[in-house]
Amino acid sequence: MNEQYLFRGYDAKLKKMFPVHKIECSEITGSIIRFYGYVEEPGDTGGWKTAYGGDIGKKFGSSLRYSLMQCTGLRDSDGKLIFVGDIVQFTYWWFDGFGEADSYLTGEIIYDPDSLSYAMRGVKNADWIRHIGGEEGSSDTAAFATWRFEGDDFHIIGNIFENPKLMEDVK
Repeated sequence: MNEQYLFRGYDAKLKKMFPVHKIECSEITGSIIRFYGYVEEPGDTGGWKTAYGGDIGKKFGSSLRYSLMQCTGLRDSDGKLIFVGDIVQFTYWWFDGFGEADSYLTGEIIYDPDSLSYAMRGVKNADWIRHIGGEEGSSDTAAFATWRFEGDDFHIIGNIFENPKLMEDVK
């Protein structure tokens, strides 16, 4: 199976991340309407597994109860698959006119529909944003489609659902 076709889900009410095993789409629009995953939890017996998931538009308080995240197909320095919503530390190597330099950045992996590629949101390094062509005042990177990566360039440190404070601490 191609890794970019893997999904995971998050249930905000239960605060549970789970692998997605089934996605249902509208027969009229083709858009995703619900998804489900099954996880073996402590106490599950007799081959039964705990089910998670539901309608994509279902609310929990003021936000959505369920969130769906697609795999990027990339792996981090530890070999873990990177999904949209992951918070990563990223090492960017470049030449500053005197030799090789590097920037260590933290940001959230997002999907950029304008370029049909992945990017990082929330990067707080103005010199680096200017160097790679980000918009002035933006904290988002350019789309990854124009970059070449090595596996060691990324390290997953959390995700926006289970570790939202990681993005608040980005400087």
